[in-house]
This record gives sequence, structure tokens and C-alpha cells, in this order.
Amino acid sequence: MENVLWVPERARWPFIQGNAKQPNIAVLLDEAMGLIEADNSKLDGLLPKVYVRTVLEQNTLGSLIDLVASINFDAKDGGDVLGDVYEYFLGNFAGAEGKNAGEFFTTKPIVSVIVEVLAPRKGKLYDGACGAGGMFVSGKRYALSHGSTARDISIYGQERNPNT
Repeated sequence: MENVLWVPERARWPFIQGNAKQPNIAVLLDEAMGLIEADNSKLDGLLPKVYVRTVLEQNTLGSLIDLVASINFDAKDGGDVLGDVYEYFLGNFAGAEGKNAGEFFTTKPIVSVIVEVLAPRKGKLYDGACGAGGMFVSGKRYALSHGSTARDISIYGQERNPNT
């Protein structure tokens, strides 16, 4: 029961995806965040409830949900589906930003070289400019591929930009 989060039915992906085209999708997303917090005291006050205040059109939120639903992320190899989705979108967004992307995104090949040099297997992995957390994802993958378990490595980081 340790390190397990409960996600209520109205906050689960099938419910969100099934209601993506509803005119109140922003309200449903904010409510989903509140429901998750209510059932997981460790998350109380931490999840964003900003969708009602967003400048995005409701149909844009619905289209984004549909886009995520259309991507085939396969976790059969023990991968991190959430991390893969995050890297996919961040990589595409960073690519669209061009030369300014490095401010918030270190490309996967560079992170891979750093992780290979560090060779994290046990203990703490600290990233002093963690931004999007790509070092953490790659560090965990490296550790797991070299015989470590997820509990063998702890990740720590900071970011100078509080909006990241």
C-alpha cells in the first residue's frame, strides 16, 4: 500500500477521454485534479486546477485529449508510459521552438551522453537544472537496464524557473 495513489473513476483517463468533446471539459479536468487530491492526502494542494482559467478554447482541450489518446505508447517492456508521453510532447514542442528550446529542454542525445558518463545505478541522482526531468527519466532507465531496481535510486533536483 506504500507509494500507491488512488485515482477516482471521474479522474481516470477513460472518463476524461469520453468527455473530451463536452463543453465543460475544463471543469471536468479541474474537478479530476481535486478528486485525486481528495483521495491522496500527499497531493493535497499540489495538482493544477487551472483549466477553467486557461486561454485555450474548450474544443482545443478536447482535441489535445484526443491527440494523446491516438498515440500508441506501449509499456509492455516495463517502460514509463507517462514519461514517454511527456518526452514526446516536450520533444515536439522544443523542436518547434528552435534555438530557444535549450532554455527548457536538453535534447535526448545530450542527456544520454551525460547519463552514460554518470552511470547512475544506486544512490542519489541530482540535477541542478532539472527543468522537464529528462535526466531523471534517462537515469532511471539506465539504472534499470543495468540491474538496479526503482528503489535503488533517488532523484533530486531544482529549477531556477518556478513555472517549469
